[in-house]
Amino acid sequence: MDAAPDTPRLRSAGVGMTSSQKLLLCIPLAAALAAGAVLWFTNSEGSSGNAAEDKIIEEISPQANSSVLQQAQIVIDLVPGCDASFVINGRQIPDDQLTKVQSQGRVTFQPGAGKEFEFLQAAQNCVVATYWPLSNPDQKFHKQWCFNAT
Repeated sequence: MDAAPDTPRLRSAGVGMTSSQKLLLCIPLAAALAAGAVLWFTNSEGSSGNAAEDKIIEEISPQANSSVLQQAQIVIDLVPGCDASFVINGRQIPDDQLTKVQSQGRVTFQPGAGKEFEFLQAAQNCVVATYWPLSNPDQKFHKQWCFNAT
């Protein structure tokens, strides 16, 4: 009779459970861990992950995951005293095709005739902005984001 009261305690610790019962208990745990990993990756995508670096960027346009027209400008607005360059869909944008207002830290690319992109592709477009303080050009940071053009 002494064995009966201990049985629930032993079962809750996994003793006396079949392999299939243990597997059924592990499936929700594995699903929760996978969902957490996906959420973490999704929330960190496109960010440098460093709060000090993120304070350099005041605004990006188009916003990540937004939809814009194929002639939309690509903009990164940094704190004054910073500069940037763009790689769009894997293609480096020449510096002479960028409009830079260094006193405002604003760098813009406008697609058009004779430029690296006459218009943005009608699908997902991804930008990697490399930016740096003018006082220390060797200290480079990166910001990546994607958006859709129609």
